[in-house]
Amino acid sequence: MSTSDEESQTPISEELTPSQDVTNSYNTEEELNPFFQAVNIEEESVSSTPSQATKSRKSRKSRKSSNPRGWSSYFDETSPEQYTFVGYYKHRLEQSDFKNSYQSESYKLKMNLESLMSHGTSEKKAAAAKLEKNRRGIRRIDSELNDLWKQIEPKTENQNKSTRKRKVDNDEFANTIEGDYLVIMFQKKDNSTTLKTILLNYANESSSTYEIARSYIMDLSPSSKIKDEFSDEQWKELIEKPSVCQIPYHDEIKPIIEHLFGEKGITLEKARTKWYTLRNIPTPEYQDDDSYLKKDWNKILRWVERVIGQFLDAFESPKNPLQRCDEREWTGDYISPLIVGALKMDGNCRVPWGEITVLASQRRRNEDKEALTEHLERGHQVDILCQYETHEIFCALVSGGPQKNDLTKISSDNYNLPRIMKDMLDNIHSHFNDINKDGKNLFVIAVQIIMSEIRIYLIEKREVYFLRFLKCIQLPLDFSSYNRLEVALNCAWDIRSMVNVIINELTLEPDDGYETPTGSIMKTETTPEKKPKLCELFLECAVS
Repeated sequence: MSTSDEESQTPISEELTPSQDVTNSYNTEEELNPFFQAVNIEEESVSSTPSQATKSRKSRKSRKSSNPRGWSSYFDETSPEQYTFVGYYKHRLEQSDFKNSYQSESYKLKMNLESLMSHGTSEKKAAAAKLEKNRRGIRRIDSELNDLWKQIEPKTENQNKSTRKRKVDNDEFANTIEGDYLVIMFQKKDNSTTLKTILLNYANESSSTYEIARSYIMDLSPSSKIKDEFSDEQWKELIEKPSVCQIPYHDEIKPIIEHLFGEKGITLEKARTKWYTLRNIPTPEYQDDDSYLKKDWNKILRWVERVIGQFLDAFESPKNPLQRCDEREWTGDYISPLIVGALKMDGNCRVPWGEITVLASQRRRNEDKEALTEHLERGHQVDILCQYETHEIFCALVSGGPQKNDLTKISSDNYNLPRIMKDMLDNIHSHFNDINKDGKNLFVIAVQIIMSEIRIYLIEKREVYFLRFLKCIQLPLDFSSYNRLEVALNCAWDIRSMVNVIINELTLEPDDGYETPTGSIMKTETTPEKKPKLCELFLECAVS
């Protein structure tokens, strides 16, 4: 798979189409809207009095929603040095197209700022850049902004939508959003059908006993078969990913990437020369919001140096080991430096590799057993496991070496990986419940490695468990595809940064009573008993 320059600059969250063509972007640029953008509703304003609500509605209708310049009139009516988040949102309140959703309005602000930074005056560009730099997460640290949105946001938002003719014919589709929590319901005249019910109905109709929907896991990958249960509009809302996946964390290592891969048509000798001079790259200006410590820049250089060096050594060898290495050599010499090296860089986690037992899986398998009298089951094993204190937050499964295509192992990993991720997430949720802490922002990352392909997944808990396919990349097996390492380094850095987001959630102090409770943990189905294959039965008969 050839890698374009544009692909290397995209966030890890941009989905790709199924394996038939993993180089094509799954989402268009227009589709990258905020996570589960709230629907527009027509209900009473959340102003403090009825008269204020009526006045607000009349005012919104009397104002224009946009101007021909491509940004809100707020940025023309206000001097650049006085741009503020609170001022902008108060101005937006008077617009006819204002939505009572922070996610929606934050995305509109992002579009406004990008337009200003592209076409505004130098003063507006500078002020817009300052706002954009602080936009992500500003609500958590700006109490005035948070108080404003608490007055704006309704408890629920409902809007009827048409649905596809299938099991939900003549239903009304409604989105219910409380804070960042998502509940999607298909309301009928006599009853309501939730995502949980739809998922279980789908699982019961499936002929496969190895269906992850039986464990309340909804597969939101491009090739998911459950897609047919929803309308196109509903599916589009379901597959929108959290903002944590849309941040291009890898911009922090851009100087290294440009040094190694900036030159077109590079030769093997030139690539080795650039590798030798890697530590001569000037240290970039450190920003307060960088995810690494200022003193750790040399650690990053050494990590990249080892990853690239392993592949260059293979390419220079008369007998390229990548053409015949087994799973253990592939994992230890090439996968581990890339992924384990990135995860261990900050010194926060243990990241063993080999055959590692997932304790969360072991706990789930034995939760209903009497440990003192019954035989206990072992947990699932993974090839890479990232542990922060007692929490397992990342794992990887390797389905053979780069030249081996074991369909049975791949199918087994396809079934086990989502369940392992769910076990890990459930274990963290259980801990959060014990300490009365809100876990709505929790998620778990995992990768599946099939031959030279790395597939990246995320699972999070909403009404059911959402399994999201983030990206698929290829590692090079010869120098002709050397530029694939550019995307691989970017993705490994993005994984490290998202793991740090999880760690940040784990280290935050518990809330003193939170409004949005953590959802109850749903049971994972026991693995079906495996039946011997026909060839094994014939062999037994022949022996007997």
